[in-house]
Amino acid sequence: MREGSVMKLIFIVLLFLSGCTSLGVHIQKYVQNSPSANKVWLDADFACKGNQPAKADPDDCVAAWLFARRPWQIVGVSTTGGNDTGEVAFHAGLATVTAISQSISIYRGEDSCSSPMVIAFAKVVSASPKEVTYLALGPLTNLATVIRCRPEVALMIKEVVFVGGRRDGQRFKPNPNWVWHLEMRDLNFEVDPSAAREVFALKIPVVMIGFEAGLAVPIHASAFAETNIPEYLKERLREWSSLSWVLWGVEGVLPFDPVAVAYVLWPQEFTCEAVITNIKGGNLVVQNVNFSSKTFCTVKDPNQLRAEILTLLVRKD
Repeated sequence: MREGSVMKLIFIVLLFLSGCTSLGVHIQKYVQNSPSANKVWLDADFACKGNQPAKADPDDCVAAWLFARRPWQIVGVSTTGGNDTGEVAFHAGLATVTAISQSISIYRGEDSCSSPMVIAFAKVVSASPKEVTYLALGPLTNLATVIRCRPEVALMIKEVVFVGGRRDGQRFKPNPNWVWHLEMRDLNFEVDPSAAREVFALKIPVVMIGFEAGLAVPIHASAFAETNIPEYLKERLREWSSLSWVLWGVEGVLPFDPVAVAYVLWPQEFTCEAVITNIKGGNLVVQNVNFSSKTFCTVKDPNQLRAEILTLLVRKD
């Protein structure tokens, strides 16, 4: 162990033994400045403020709230259409992000190389090459714009974490025995498949959190009652839970986007396999290989991950 690391450890232990009330502040500052603390650019199709219940999937907003106790980790937020329109995504994202922290900058996604989003992203990533994770909770439209406008910046991304992808032949039916036989969509891919092609062609690591990862961790809407998320979001979760039961026979909500955030926070809780991707039958399909910069991840212990997600949403200032 290096001398500097030993001294930091001794300092923290002495503070603890002395009962120093500022210990938490010192540790927080140390973690914030630690090179191992992930820097995250969050890109999402927020929909929790939309007026159409069938499109108002609240999980992007819930996912953002997982950063409420660590807002310093978010280096920027961008919005894109997906669950609902781009306009709804921006306003829902703005309401969500500003409620979490006034210090986080949020940008509306635009297909322009001179857009504030592209300029801000390039500045952030150029200042911290290979340190910023691009967390894509929606379609990959904005990242594709960056690739076209600033390809050298795109290559500086540490990794992309994307909610999407499926195994060959996999059907997105949460309850195969449900009366309606309805399937969910791989929406983040289907909304903008050309953007996905551009991203997956890029030689940077891409982590896919697919359907089965979210399916493994259903959360009853009532479980959010003691969390720190806003009341309107709890109400949206109850509404979405009811809709999920009617359409797909799902008890609770399937937290696809919160599970992707969980990967960023606790990658050790996931099993990831090297894959290549193909477009087959209009789907983004993964195939296992021995080595690849692309991986497809599943949850090791769903009960433990569910508990960790809910615990993190109970904010303690």
